[in-house]
Amino acid sequence: MEEEKNIITILTKEKNNLQNILKSFRSLERNSIMPEFNLHKIKNDLKKISDKLASSNLLAAVKQDIQTKCDEFMEKVPEWEISAKKQFGSELQKTFIENGLNLSGDYSNLKVLLYTLEVDLDIHKVIIWYGNKQEKVASANLNPEEVTRKILAAYQKMKNKPLDEKEFITRLYNAYKTVCLKKNIKQGNKVRITDVLTEYVYLIQGRKFLQNPTKSNFKGYDRIQFSYDLSRLQNDTIDGKKMQLISATRAYTKSRMDFIWIPLDENGNGDFKSHILFKE
Repeated sequence: MEEEKNIITILTKEKNNLQNILKSFRSLERNSIMPEFNLHKIKNDLKKISDKLASSNLLAAVKQDIQTKCDEFMEKVPEWEISAKKQFGSELQKTFIENGLNLSGDYSNLKVLLYTLEVDLDIHKVIIWYGNKQEKVASANLNPEEVTRKILAAYQKMKNKPLDEKEFITRLYNAYKTVCLKKNIKQGNKVRITDVLTEYVYLIQGRKFLQNPTKSNFKGYDRIQFSYDLSRLQNDTIDGKKMQLISATRAYTKSRMDFIWIPLDENGNGDFKSHILFKE
């Protein structure tokens, strides 16, 4: 009786494997009609077949035939990837133009405004980065309208945030002096820019947070907004001391704790800055 149960279990498993393999092949046939739009599904189907084939008890010759068919699809994937990126890039460019945006770069490094776009065909997503892939802004489906909408929302939110230059430079200078004091560094020397950001965030907190430092009372100020505010600061002098930003050397670009990317214009050109100082 036990042996009969084992046979039924084996046969049931084999039946399920075959049904799943057949289902994946039918899906492959459908999706390969327009592979540029279904590449992630094609790769997923091929992986499913490979996994089921590995646990199947089919004859070696049958397995080989199935594998050969899968290999035929796999050989076409690189060509389909190129075609898919071109297709998406073309549609994205059209949508951007309609919204007054300019797309530049190649398909491995697409740029618009202050953002870099990372197209991931495997997960059917576009990762939107601020700067040269420094700060992740958002992710979107491989849909030009959705990508455009999220880029414009992020850009307008950042750009439309009011900047009181006098207040900004005053707090920045006070944050710098605090870092100098804590690190026992003489004023006029450089300090790490991210340390200044940390102190700056503390300085912008309201009375509620100082009285009760809870998450709900905390006023956030992220690296992206700090970077953009530094880029649009016109008056960088306070108390006769001029602010200077030091470009990061290779040694200071290994960790995000050591630098911040700051734009030079609205077209995505920028520079890595590792230190800041105020000097007469």
